[in-house]
Amino acid sequence: MSNQDMLLYEKKDRIVTITLNRPDKMNALSEELSDKVFEAFKRFNSDDDAVVAIVTGSSAMLAESIHSFADTTNQLFLLVGLKKSERAPDTLHPFGFSG
Repeated sequence: MSNQDMLLYEKKDRIVTITLNRPDKMNALSEELSDKVFEAFKRFNSDDDAVVAIVTGSSAMLAESIHSFADTTNQLFLLVGLKKSERAPDTLHPFGFSG
């Protein structure tokens, strides 16, 4: 990927989309990419016709984000289950909750 492709600038109607396109680096902001983002916002700011700018990442990172969210949610369910299993036995569950 060339350095030019690490940031994509697209304008449709009055909406500007600025896409960080470094999936191999998980869209981490390097000094070079930060400079390109700054230049993109300067370009947007100087365009009197542009109304809104949307900053987004490349689609390759969307799947990774969803996967990370699912993993985190799974860990939370496990934590809740562990906490609930620590309850003392009662009349309905005379052997307790942990198995």
